[in-house]
Amino acid sequence: MKKIMFAIILMLSNIQAYAGPILSSFTSPAVFFSQSHTLGYAFSSDSNASVSALGFWDSSLDGFASSHRVGLWNGVGALLGQVSLSAGTGNTLINDFRYASLNAAVNLNAGETYYLAGTTANDAWVYQASNIVMDTGINYLGSYFVSNTFDFPANFASDRQYMTVNAIISDVPEPSALLLLTFALAGVVFSRKRKLIRRN
Repeated sequence: MKKIMFAIILMLSNIQAYAGPILSSFTSPAVFFSQSHTLGYAFSSDSNASVSALGFWDSSLDGFASSHRVGLWNGVGALLGQVSLSAGTGNTLINDFRYASLNAAVNLNAGETYYLAGTTANDAWVYQASNIVMDTGINYLGSYFVSNTFDFPANFASDRQYMTVNAIISDVPEPSALLLLTFALAGVVFSRKRKLIRRN
């Protein structure tokens, strides 16, 4: 019984989901203020994943002068989830980004393209980032934008790198790992029932 429980604990530790930002770091030599755009970048994940929160860059770490909408779209332009980040310091600050949680997590399929973008306003936004480092397993696929509206950023910015937005992503455990856990739990239940029958 102790061996089975140890095996279950070991499996649980192995399938525990990692959670962190998809964009790890970047250098920002040029920033802009104001102007009405929705801008960000496309990315893909090497494995199935889940997005729980979206964020916007707080350049001076002192809160936003204006509110910002941040959205996540799939490859055909369907909006999968969005948040509204309020002015001030009320949103959760993680490193250089302020985040708000999605109403429901968005599941990402491995290898598919997704677009992450947010509205600019009276806060600094990244115009030409360099030294871009994405989280392990996340692939940066270029920057995109649309002007004057909150909408799917369909326009490719060939000479721009807009690192103004970020997302919190979690790994989704592989089905095989979950299946092994199910079998292990079933074994524990069966073992307990068999011992109870013998006692009676």
